[in-house]
Amino acid sequence: MTKRIMSFVVLVWFALIFVACSKAENGAVTAVERYYLAIVQQNQSDLSNVVCPAFEEQASLELNSFRGVKIELVDFQCAASEPQENETLVTCSGKIAASYGNEKMDFPLEERVHHVTNASGDWLVCGY
Repeated sequence: MTKRIMSFVVLVWFALIFVACSKAENGAVTAVERYYLAIVQQNQSDLSNVVCPAFEEQASLELNSFRGVKIELVDFQCAASEPQENETLVTCSGKIAASYGNEKMDFPLEERVHHVTNASGDWLVCGY
């Protein structure tokens, strides 16, 4: 009987660890997805809500660099690394496709490693 209880306790412990890691990864990935959605929608307010204060100026510069340009996310998908304390690294695939009249440019996202921090329960993008 004691072995069964111990096995059950160990199983529950591993399940809790898995769920905690999964929530961290999902929250971090969602923050990065919200970041790019705010960029594409040109929504400064949403952008400010998803970035660290220290990264807000750079994020605003990126948003403003696409003003007056039609942009969209193409083949966009993100994944998180193993969370370390309150920080997780998120990488994305795909690109931002921008067009201004006949001129078209692609901005690949593969090389960016996003630093995402859990600040009091809210996952915020703090740089890349």
